[in-house]
Amino acid sequence: MPGTTGDVEALICPAHDPLASAVVTEARHCGVELVSVDTDDLGELRPAFDEIQPLENGSLDDALTAAVTAQQSAGHTVAVLSSAGAQALSRADLALGVLPDDDAQPPPWYAHLLLPDLAAAWRVLHALPAAKSASRRGMEISAGASALGALFMLPGVRGRGPGPVTTGAAAGLFSGYLLARKVITAPAPIPTPVHEWHAMTVEQVRRMLPPPDIGETAEPRHRPMATRALATAQRGAHVTATPSRAIWQFLKAVRAELSDPLTPVLALGSAASAILGSPVDAVMVGSVLTGNSILAASQRLRAESRLNRLLAQQVPPAGKSKHVPTVHGCIPMFSPSNCGPVT
Repeated sequence: MPGTTGDVEALICPAHDPLASAVVTEARHCGVELVSVDTDDLGELRPAFDEIQPLENGSLDDALTAAVTAQQSAGHTVAVLSSAGAQALSRADLALGVLPDDDAQPPPWYAHLLLPDLAAAWRVLHALPAAKSASRRGMEISAGASALGALFMLPGVRGRGPGPVTTGAAAGLFSGYLLARKVITAPAPIPTPVHEWHAMTVEQVRRMLPPPDIGETAEPRHRPMATRALATAQRGAHVTATPSRAIWQFLKAVRAELSDPLTPVLALGSAASAILGSPVDAVMVGSVLTGNSILAASQRLRAESRLNRLLAQQVPPAGKSKHVPTVHGCIPMFSPSNCGPVT
């Protein structure tokens, strides 16, 4: 290093991908068990794993392969997410290979699915709960359609053909389409900044920060009481939904209430009653089920609206000031418009 005399020691450690924490968090939300190999690269992500296998004297690929074999021997279905573990990917039940950034490294050809980056891996993990819901709903719809088809086989019951089974298959496909569409349209996670600001020079900080807006003017530090009251009213109006948005929220709340596990059973019973010649019972059950869902949805929306108003009143208004206060000492402070150390 220029300007130094004698030996210089430097500590160099790899930085995590900005989406690494988002992928680990999404895996935790999916309810899967996370297993990794004990390496120094884990860093702050180490507590997020349920089990960490020792690296011992072998390579990283050998340790991953041993971990996969141990989990499969315990009766688990193992999915491996890696960019270089060829043996581990080849032994996994589901191999997710991330393409390396370096073109000199070969792609993980043993993977079942090649992913361009961790954002794609996050989306695959995000689809797991939806896939479980689609499978569960498919079984429920299939069982209900089969039961209705069996009722048509009773003597004296009108109806011929595979109508209930066909309708159940169409309902299952439509439900899966809605779940898949929700997964695809979900926004990608925001990358976590991994820059070590305390170890960067002023020039590096200036290159990383966005340029300041020259046209903006500094706001006063202390705003009058009327301005604060107006800001509070605006936040209250923002959290209070417009009529169209309120209707959409109400429909979503009703759909959430109808997602109760007893709803398919009651619907099947109502359909069976109507088929067997008792439409009045079917109408009564359907009316009670719909009315209960509407009442519960309205109570939920009313409680959420009052909670939002309380939160809007408790949040103190804050003004943005581009003035950097003077601090006595050697504490470096940086802002987009003034990236020099303030002493």
